[in-house]
Amino acid sequence: MLTLFVLPLILAFAPAAVWAFRAGGLWRVWLLGVFALLGLILVALVLSAVYSVPSVWRVVLYFLMFVGPSVLFTNAALTVANVFESALWTQLITALVGSLAGLAVGFVVVVYGLGVWS
Repeated sequence: MLTLFVLPLILAFAPAAVWAFRAGGLWRVWLLGVFALLGLILVALVLSAVYSVPSVWRVVLYFLMFVGPSVLFTNAALTVANVFESALWTQLITALVGSLAGLAVGFVVVVYGLGVWS
């Protein structure tokens, strides 16, 4: 169920971040990241209300720890790529790699750091 909400967010955020970068620079990319994290909190609150979980804040924490690094790594990768490359395809690849690396880091943090399956 989590994949149904997380995967489209991850796949859509990288091209949106590249668009924001090309349209408005680094300021707009980081603003988009802030709004994505706020939207993530909103999605976590709605899903916790729909499924009536015992701890709403734990769901918000898991969502932020799982998907938050993906947003932050995408923004950081585009910030670093700003110095080296300005081609569109390179920025898209950089954003997707940063997003997937952040998703892997978020998975490790949630599973091993927060002890979901321990």
